[in-house]
Amino acid sequence: MTKVKASNNNSAMRVMLMAGLVAAGLSACGGGGSETAKPLALQGTAAVGLAVAGGQVRAKCLKGEGTTSTAADGSYKLSIPAGELPCALELTHASSGLQLRSLAVPGGNGEMANLTLLTEMVTTRLARRDAAAYFAGFDAAAGKALSVDKVKLAQADVSKLLAPTTEIRNLGDFLGTPLKAATSANPNQGDAQDKLLDALHMRLSKARQVQLLGVLANAADPVDPAPFQPWITVEPQAVSMLAGASQTLMADLNYPPNVVYVRLPVKWALQEANGGAVEALNGRYTAPMANGVYHVRATREDFGSVSADVTVTVGQLLSLDQRSISGVKKARNAAVLDQAAWAELWNQHVAGNSPAPALPAVDFGTQMVVAVFLGERANGCASVAISGVASNGAALQVAYQEGKPPADNVSCTQVVSAPAHLVRLPRSALPVEFVLKP
Repeated sequence: MTKVKASNNNSAMRVMLMAGLVAAGLSACGGGGSETAKPLALQGTAAVGLAVAGGQVRAKCLKGEGTTSTAADGSYKLSIPAGELPCALELTHASSGLQLRSLAVPGGNGEMANLTLLTEMVTTRLARRDAAAYFAGFDAAAGKALSVDKVKLAQADVSKLLAPTTEIRNLGDFLGTPLKAATSANPNQGDAQDKLLDALHMRLSKARQVQLLGVLANAADPVDPAPFQPWITVEPQAVSMLAGASQTLMADLNYPPNVVYVRLPVKWALQEANGGAVEALNGRYTAPMANGVYHVRATREDFGSVSADVTVTVGQLLSLDQRSISGVKKARNAAVLDQAAWAELWNQHVAGNSPAPALPAVDFGTQMVVAVFLGERANGCASVAISGVASNGAALQVAYQEGKPPADNVSCTQVVSAPAHLVRLPRSALPVEFVLKP
């Protein structure tokens, strides 16, 4: 009896030991319910130039699905428990009727997926059918068929199709490049991608968008059915500059099908003999010393009859003060629209000067003041200059430049500087945007 009892005890101990080992193994492998899978965290921005606020974003993934809404800046975040890429996404904006689709693919854009006209086009091309129908039928089989290579091929076809409309090849990833969109409350906050979307919607009517989406869905070789029409635009179209100031003028153009240029085929030229100076290939323009209205023309080298002019006005701007040591020691920009604010800013600017320079006269009924303060810098070689002011319709853009570092063999005075430039100009009701120029 004693032997039998010992045998039973040993068996019980062996069972308990095995149970402990199994439990330990489950724990080490994440079993036993002690750990949960990390949720899929999709994010991006919905925009058509301006952000799409209050839209519904729905995602269907290889595993899991979910719904969320876009914020005021068009951004969204969507967490899908136990979700797994790839995913198809759809934006629906009830009040406008807008719908856009996109894709999130592992190894490509990953969990970042914007919703734009470009993502709609890529989705359409990859699906080779209407993107809405593709999203409606998206399931596990469709998810398994997605790949990074297929997305890249679809994006290349979209780039080819849009080449006659705008140059978009510099945008590396149409689906997942982080996007900061302009909003109605802040129309100037959009990044370069947002400006590209603006250009697309400006140049493509709704009918043209439908036409091109049809090409992407159905054509073996996506070629724009409309005949190529070369164009060129300039930025800014009109600018006020200080006499002798310099600014780089910009041009944009469309490309013929299947053509890639080594450089932008544009040449700049003055239209008045006394209109200052311009570098033919890069558009670097220096205003003349005499007041007046002048014109600088950008002409396509590949289509010589296609050109656009920049109108330059010299004399509307007046430099009120430009110095290397301002009393304003922290970097800031200012737009002044009334006498009290002007007096306060001037006193801050000339603090420490004895006697203090007199307050320059400004008629705030018809004029305003803009100022750029760089803040404290380590030596006396730092400088700043406001070079021009232009309106883009949404904002008054104040262009300014910082002085370039001196050559190695040039010594700078060892004094803490605080460069500033204050300029008077015609009053504008537009919001003011300060733009640092090269």
